[in-house]
Amino acid sequence: MRRYFYTFLLLCATCAISHATLPVPLPDLGKDARVKVVGQNLHNYFLNVNNSFSEDKTEGALKTRTSHIVNAFKEADADIFALCEVEACDDVMKHLMEAMNEACGAGTYAYVADSKVNDRSNGITKVGFLYKKATIKPIGTIQTNSGDTEGTWFNRMRWITFEEISTGERFVVSMNHFKAKTASDEGSSRRMTNAKGLVGTLSTMTAQDPDVLVLGDLNCTISEEPMQYLVNTGHLEEQLLRYDASAW
Repeated sequence: MRRYFYTFLLLCATCAISHATLPVPLPDLGKDARVKVVGQNLHNYFLNVNNSFSEDKTEGALKTRTSHIVNAFKEADADIFALCEVEACDDVMKHLMEAMNEACGAGTYAYVADSKVNDRSNGITKVGFLYKKATIKPIGTIQTNSGDTEGTWFNRMRWITFEEISTGERFVVSMNHFKAKTASDEGSSRRMTNAKGLVGTLSTMTAQDPDVLVLGDLNCTISEEPMQYLVNTGHLEEQLLRYDASAW
């Protein structure tokens, strides 16, 4: 069978969607592509506005930001949205799914349930997935990478296999949120742990399917050590550089 997806790496600069965000045009990286995947950091998107880590301090603020997210996502019209920095509970993904379906049509999107039940009193976040039901279906359950150093609940590095319904072709989407930078950048070694764990998990991913898309908020530029480690493994192809040799 001819394969249409290849093992590659998409390293995205995923800025958080804030109250001031408006939909922006996406780069045309592949005119012949059949499946569109968007990775996005939602910057502490919590349904619990009383959580001190929540970006939104009132229900009105949450409603406004949700509207901005939905407007941007509707414009993107992706088959899969891979999201990080969302509250570590199923409710938040259900909320986003319902908001998307209200804008795009009932039943357009579904979310991958993971049965997480958070006490919602802390700043714990996770990676989650929305997908377009007419074109995509998930295969199996969400898995966590070995390089996820933040403990059981944080789930910053997660992946799952999807199938394109029209062809039966399968591929793995790995969404990652590497350790953030600080003023003194003590998180540098942890980003390298993230990167090494990601590469170490590739064999587990490819056992599901050899075609792997890696994306996420990796909190470093292409020239920094974690990114160079990923690019130089020999297993992944940097897609931004493939389409634009001067990408930074």
